[in-house]
Amino acid sequence: MPQTDILIIGGSSSGLSVAGALAQYGIQPTILDADAQSGDVWRKRYDRLHLHTIKGLSHSAYKKLPNTLPRYVPKDEFADYLTRYANELNADIHHNTRVTRIAKSQSAPYRYHVETESGDTWEARHCVIATGINRTPFIPDWQGIDSFNGRLMHACEHKTGKDFAGKRVLVVGIGNSGAEISADCAEQGASVVHSSIRTFPMIVKRDPFGIPVHVWGVILFPFPTSFKDWVVNSLAKVEIGDLSRYGIQQPAWNVFGDKRIPMIDVGYVDQLKAGTISVKPDIACFTPDGVEFTDGEQVAYDVVIAATGYRTGLEKIMDISGVIDEDGTVTEPNGVPTSHAGLWFVGLINSPAGVLMAARIQARNIAKAIAEAEGIAV
Repeated sequence: MPQTDILIIGGSSSGLSVAGALAQYGIQPTILDADAQSGDVWRKRYDRLHLHTIKGLSHSAYKKLPNTLPRYVPKDEFADYLTRYANELNADIHHNTRVTRIAKSQSAPYRYHVETESGDTWEARHCVIATGINRTPFIPDWQGIDSFNGRLMHACEHKTGKDFAGKRVLVVGIGNSGAEISADCAEQGASVVHSSIRTFPMIVKRDPFGIPVHVWGVILFPFPTSFKDWVVNSLAKVEIGDLSRYGIQQPAWNVFGDKRIPMIDVGYVDQLKAGTISVKPDIACFTPDGVEFTDGEQVAYDVVIAATGYRTGLEKIMDISGVIDEDGTVTEPNGVPTSHAGLWFVGLINSPAGVLMAARIQARNIAKAIAEAEGIAV
């Protein structure tokens, strides 16, 4: 049974940040990564994707992204950066290693017992969960879904809008993925692109008044919540304008008050105004040819892309009580000690500052706390 002082579960940006921060104290953890190489979780995303946060604030701990990269880094370049980061760390990473159970250990001084799909079982004194908030695709159990004769796919399967040229496409959801996939399909020649929206989001430009929205979020962070939301709402009103004539109603929530990530516009609004994207209400049920919406309209589609979000997947593997809810959402704080000694979470909450920046800060805090616990001068 392999044993280690510090076991990190997840080898993408958050997990590598913890390993990089621990290296500053001369500590080498063990990392279990489900992917074939570091960065693969980004390589698998759709071709058009760039980071929505600026490169200067999106790096992992103690290693900035190259200056040669653009402000918004393409997903493959970011994946390559993570691969180099892991190689330079010379970290003890076990790739293609999927964790199936995390539980308390009965073998002192080890606190945590971690089982893997390959049959290996690990014992660790510290267990850092860095598996990401967007790990397991979620598709609602719509009525009539099995009767649909077209293609139903999750947004994680989307690669390029070129695949749907000449097709009738419905994209369900208007988060950042849903909006960008809608724009991608419209730009690449889909004959119809409809955007099904259940809850209207806050929509902001990526660079309001020439300043990245990411920077706005960081600058505003110390201010009162009501003021921050007023600023964001004002920016959206001036930069985006009233979209009600195109079917987009006022947002149902605020960014800071409701701790939600805005939809950052990178082409959706232009396509909406050009008439190549049309808004539809929520789905009531599927039909053999397409869907029926909640307003009673039935429309035929070749493809339905469910940009309906992700789950952490922790509900399937976490066998420790009181740390996640029934959907797998982490209920413990990230980046600080939890209610279970030696159990840490990183990169598993959304932040207006961006998940990558937040995870980097959390990783440094975790590394410092672990070093102190191990009696290492900090």
